[in-house]
Amino acid sequence: MNTKFKNLISLIVVLVGLSISLIGHQQIWYVYTGAGLTFFASIFMFYLLSGQNNISSINQIDELNKQIADNEVTIVALNEENVSLKNSVLIAEKALARNLKLVDVLHQVASNEEMYENVVNLVSNEMHASQAAFFVKTNSNVLELAAAFALTGGHQTKFEIGEGLVGEVAQQGTRMLFNEIPVGYTSVASGLGQSSKANLVILPVTVNQQVVAVLEIATFMKIEDADLSYLDAVCLNLASKF
Repeated sequence: MNTKFKNLISLIVVLVGLSISLIGHQQIWYVYTGAGLTFFASIFMFYLLSGQNNISSINQIDELNKQIADNEVTIVALNEENVSLKNSVLIAEKALARNLKLVDVLHQVASNEEMYENVVNLVSNEMHASQAAFFVKTNSNVLELAAAFALTGGHQTKFEIGEGLVGEVAQQGTRMLFNEIPVGYTSVASGLGQSSKANLVILPVTVNQQVVAVLEIATFMKIEDADLSYLDAVCLNLASKF
């Protein structure tokens, strides 16, 4: 109980006492005056207490609104987490389907040439490639074209180790990724005509830390991390065939 409330109660008690005292003196107008003051003091106290209740109600409403806002934020976060989880599941399912297709292709063919061709066609389809090429290192340390997809006539078919991007990947043994094909490197044939605005990835196929082949993919689609993981798996499986 706060100080103002205590003071009001004390005032009412005093007025009631005054009224009783005046009754004892049989002064009827004093009695009416005291009773009136007591009545108005009671009304004033009721008003103040009602105001306190209203303030309390407003505070409770504000607190409820804050809880509702917090719950809405939590719901949004849960929805985002759910979407992220669904995307992860879809990516995992796509990766599994891709790998099953790859394993199937690798075990169906009878010759290396047929295997290279089938793998390049499969990868081109999965990556929506506009061009693809697979180079195998010969005994003379030259990378020769073993399989291709949609290559134009002017595409180079042999690379020395260290020559061009294909030869550089073979020399360094590391993957190269370009958001746009380097100017003058190649033209990608499509239904829209000739264009160099494509993404390019070149990957080494390694056996015992030695590069034995190079896979080259050009695509107009954005190359995602999941795509790179898939291409790494392709190269790893190809390496088992050397």
